[in-house]
Amino acid sequence: MARNKRRDYRVEPNPKGLGFVAIEIMNGKATWRSQNHCDVEFCRLEIDKRKKRLEVLNNVTKKKYKWGEKNG
Repeated sequence: MARNKRRDYRVEPNPKGLGFVAIEIMNGKATWRSQNHCDVEFCRLEIDKRKKRLEVLNNVTKKKYKWGEKNG
């Protein structure tokens, strides 16, 4: 059974009252939450940074491990 790896992002008001937080949602669960930001635009920048970090991380793991091949 294939798993849905799609990541959705939302910007919501901070539950404690001041500012905004960016939230990453995967399979209906919040998997990442940014620190508090004073403006929505800063949350969007944080989401862009998160996407770039994940892209780099995914490329490194694909190069490091040859999926489907036995090592050794």
